[in-house]
Amino acid sequence: METKITLSLPTDSDGFITQECPKCRRKFKVRYIKPEKGEVPKLLSYCPYCGFNGNNCFWTREQTEYIQKIAMSKIVGPMLDKFGRRLEDTSNGFIKIDTSTKYQKYAIVPREREGLKKFNFKCCNETIKILENWDSNLYCIICGKEVEFNGWE
Repeated sequence: METKITLSLPTDSDGFITQECPKCRRKFKVRYIKPEKGEVPKLLSYCPYCGFNGNNCFWTREQTEYIQKIAMSKIVGPMLDKFGRRLEDTSNGFIKIDTSTKYQKYAIVPREREGLKKFNFKCCNETIKILENWDSNLYCIICGKEVEFNGWE
């Protein structure tokens, strides 16, 4: 049995969403754009600062907590409630079963703050936002290629 839920996270005024490297803990912003029909989606695979390679691991702590609470309130919690009702229905004269589940039935969407400065990786034609005071080379978030960063024009 597969259960799917759709959720969205807010973006800044330019359509970017904050991500955080699990290794160096620096924040950057990306745009998630739905690919055109037949187009292969570009996957966020590298930290632009340290080059850490990973998949589906760049969510901030706040985003991860929000996603977990949504999953709990929409999937796990209702399943536990249903299981508890079934157990209670099996009560008889010898055994009485009472169940109760406690979980947060709502989740507060994390805010997306403005800030950071745009940078474009020519290798994959990918624009991101990085720390304004960054002064070292960067790694393309798609292919991992190290790119020389010469400051802001």
